[in-house]
Amino acid sequence: GDETFYALLRQWVAVNSGTSKLTTDFMSLAMKVSGCDLTTFFDQWLFAEVAPSAFPTDVMACAPRDHRIRDDSHEGPANTNS
Repeated sequence: GDETFYALLRQWVAVNSGTSKLTTDFMSLAMKVSGCDLTTFFDQWLFAEVAPSAFPTDVMACAPRDHRIRDDSHEGPANTNS
């Protein structure tokens, strides 16, 4: 959803600002931040010649995660408020 997407963008900028990266680097971070295998999503929406008519159901079924920007070298485990 939007929360995960914006968390991804914030983390991407925080980690990669001023650098040159590959599409696969963005894809890997997206999967890490979302906790989902987004291969089908990227295959259909990024690499296909024609955009799909519907959003992939495997992405919609993916469970939400803690969306804090993480720098594992400076922070302990994320507080999930469980």
